[in-house]
Amino acid sequence: MSGITTTTNGHAASPSHLAADAPEPLEVLWRPYTLVWIIMIGEALAMAMSLSPGVSGDRLILFGLNSLAIQWTSLLCLGLLYLFRKPLQKHRPTTIATAALGALLLSTCTTYLLLWLLLDGAVPAPNEGWRQLLFHMVALSLIFGLLGVAAFQSHWRNRLLALQAKQAELDALRARVDPHFLFNALNSAVALVRQNPSASERLLVDLADLFRAALARSGTVPLTRELELSHQYLDIEATRFGERLTLDWRVPDSLPTLLIPSLSLQPLIENAIRHGIEPSLHGGTLAVSVDVDPDWVTIQISNPVQAGTREATTGHQLGLRSTRSRLDAHFGGKAVVDTTTASDTHLTTVKLPRR
Repeated sequence: MSGITTTTNGHAASPSHLAADAPEPLEVLWRPYTLVWIIMIGEALAMAMSLSPGVSGDRLILFGLNSLAIQWTSLLCLGLLYLFRKPLQKHRPTTIATAALGALLLSTCTTYLLLWLLLDGAVPAPNEGWRQLLFHMVALSLIFGLLGVAAFQSHWRNRLLALQAKQAELDALRARVDPHFLFNALNSAVALVRQNPSASERLLVDLADLFRAALARSGTVPLTRELELSHQYLDIEATRFGERLTLDWRVPDSLPTLLIPSLSLQPLIENAIRHGIEPSLHGGTLAVSVDVDPDWVTIQISNPVQAGTREATTGHQLGLRSTRSRLDAHFGGKAVVDTTTASDTHLTTVKLPRR
């Protein structure tokens, strides 16, 4: 599709959303079996440290100190993550994993400094001294934390892929084949039969293409096809708004060969219409642009924001969570989906890695 600017009309449908919200990355930390495993791993680590070659002195006392420090470090780290769970859950899983690593290092330093202050003189100091022991434990926390981040990223991606595989087809049927969207489209086609038969035929062809994509077994399509389906969706909606909707469609003639989840952009376009165009008596301009560079494909969708309303923000979050979870699973967490609102314009940006 070439870069064009056209005037179309339409009515918001209900494109695909995930049947269930993506699971929160921190949820697993509060489960009883997770806490039991953390305690058991901590005790095993304390025992390994106290029994390791080269350790002299009373190994039982050393085991007690290490056990006390490790368990308090773990509990303090979990407490920090729980305290900041709400702001953390707004970020990407990779950011949450990095924050957890930082919380682990901070908890390690805090715990061992407290032990140093409270136990210095009360129990025999370790052979290497409290200061050197602190450095050793921080280094161990960093090593185990990095291993944990790597394991978490692998686990989280596999979990999202499993959810996507189980829910994608059901989500497509439940959300994309929306009765309201179907009835609106068919009613519009009936209204055009006598006035403009060719337009009625074109609308039905576009509707058939969208249903074919929704029912397709393949979960991914080329980027060019995804943009064509998005344009067909807007063409179907074109029979509803008339002059109230102006579409600014800017897509380069040549696009890279890139597979993305089928109809993953449609929730963002639907939200732009529903929360940007539909509430306004005068409508507005919905702009879709695609920029390509050697590393990224950037897709931007902008729509007007009606003064004095906050509905757009809430509505966009629903489509964002659906699109972000699907793209995260497909691109291994490297895709970026973000939004900004400046004055009277809401902008949604989707960045897809080419490699």
